[in-house]
Amino acid sequence: MTTSSLDPVHLNSIGIFPLLEESEEDFIKRAEKILTAAKKSENEDLIVEGLSYTLPSSERLSTEKQNLYSDKVKELYGFRANWVPAYFLNKGLPLLTGGMAVQFKKEENEDWMTFFQLKNVFKNKKKWFIYTAAEIVSHEMCHVARSNLNSIRYEESLAYQTSESGFRRIIGGALLKPSDNILFLLTILWMLICNLFFRNSAFFFTGLDILPLITVLFLGLYRNFSIRKELSICKSKFYEFFGDEYQQVLFRLSDDEISEIVKIDLQNLPEWWVKIPSFRGDLMRRIYKIKDVI
Repeated sequence: MTTSSLDPVHLNSIGIFPLLEESEEDFIKRAEKILTAAKKSENEDLIVEGLSYTLPSSERLSTEKQNLYSDKVKELYGFRANWVPAYFLNKGLPLLTGGMAVQFKKEENEDWMTFFQLKNVFKNKKKWFIYTAAEIVSHEMCHVARSNLNSIRYEESLAYQTSESGFRRIIGGALLKPSDNILFLLTILWMLICNLFFRNSAFFFTGLDILPLITVLFLGLYRNFSIRKELSICKSKFYEFFGDEYQQVLFRLSDDEISEIVKIDLQNLPEWWVKIPSFRGDLMRRIYKIKDVI
């Protein structure tokens, strides 16, 4: 591994960010392990402990292909995580899923073993169902880059900003966790059961079938509205101080930091910026220069 490939500024540009309290030495060591493992899989089939199938190197996407698919994430957030092994492989993909990022780790303190999967159809087609390969790769690169920032609330909204669909960019943050998706599907199942078996029963009343679904949708959309409003406030403040790089800075913050920015006054943002602790704060200040505008 060359010195330049482990330069922290370069690592920032490929979506490997310092952990919240990580030292520079530990960050470099962790990055080297990540990149070494990714390099090894270029010419070998990838076997991941805990995964029931092998990822063949013959189906791996080239770096050039990943670069092509990640233009939007580079434009918005200033990085390309093209070191992540990516494969054209249908095996393991859920129904109606065009692709996904898969992450494993054996121990709590170990790094994620990460790879992307795309449906085979993307070998020859740019679009399948409602998805494009570019949208899937860009979206999953966002999750990989932010996977160690303790982010749940703002994660999907930030990732969906790389979407080609204005609709998904707006409502993408409505479902944040797997449990949200399960709850949504359960309300649809309940609606079907009610209409098939209970509609003519004595205890059926108008709305019994649809009210749970409406409630879940309303709560999800209201939360999404709140998240978008908070991110909009942060973007407005950051644009004042970071210009065109404001979204890159926002993307590299944790949930707690974003929530803090929402609450602080604009004139206090420079003071907050210089107090971001540890090597992570030093690196961000080295890369992103704050303007003296007040």
